[in-house]
Amino acid sequence: MFFSLIVPTINRKTYLINLLKSLEKQEYKNFEVIIIDQNPIDFLKIIISKWEKKLNIIYKNVSFKGACKARNFGTKFARGNCIAYPDDDTEYAKETLSLVAKEFLIQDEADIILCNCSDQKKIKNNLNKKNKGVYLIKSVYSLFKERIVTSQIFAKKSCIDSFTQYIFDEMMGPGANSPYASNDETDFLLRALNNNKKIYINRNISIFHPTNCPEYKKSYYYGLGRFRLIQKHNLGLIFYFINILFPIIKLIYTMNFKKTKSYIVSVIGRSGITFNIERFD
Repeated sequence: MFFSLIVPTINRKTYLINLLKSLEKQEYKNFEVIIIDQNPIDFLKIIISKWEKKLNIIYKNVSFKGACKARNFGTKFARGNCIAYPDDDTEYAKETLSLVAKEFLIQDEADIILCNCSDQKKIKNNLNKKNKGVYLIKSVYSLFKERIVTSQIFAKKSCIDSFTQYIFDEMMGPGANSPYASNDETDFLLRALNNNKKIYINRNISIFHPTNCPEYKKSYYYGLGRFRLIQKHNLGLIFYFINILFPIIKLIYTMNFKKTKSYIVSVIGRSGITFNIERFD
């Protein structure tokens, strides 16, 4: 199996270097790194020059902004039969790619393998569910329960190619030309699920990605992303109300009251109230 790892990046040097360091340490060496650089032309010049000597890097500097647009663009250059989309603040465990390759052999019908997401800076992490086995995601509920981020997704090229209209919705996600700053990965997975793609999750395979509750402005726009997702897929009132209540439940569970404002504006964003007021104003 040959992996194409497509990395959108903007305004981050240290994070990107840490990602590249983790890729250099991979036990499994059969991969390429496609870096879609949305910075000024010389911003990453020294970094790319250094790491091109160590890794199989395809580098593209682009004038547009948006993580989803960068992923869609980068996929055009992918030569792998398995594609992943690590964010620039992601790191892989040294065995990540070898375990994913092994899992695709075991689950030979799988179109997508999802792995575990941990935060290296936290000892206890709500997303860390190791040793939970492997299972097939069969429902929208199961997919929502797992709270997947883009960096956890490994998809066969044949699956990616089946998305004939678009892979990632460019009106969603970080840097999009819209207020919907999240849920692009869930939208991708829901469309795959609706097209009868086989999605397996293995929490014993790990990647590392920050899981901090974002500051309140981001929380609002992330909330709007969830609002758009529920509207786009016609998920109904039950999902709508559950997703409004979830930030409050999480606040009570974590007792992270310093982030109360972030959780509250997340509720407002998820409700779509302010969006609808502005639309009809």
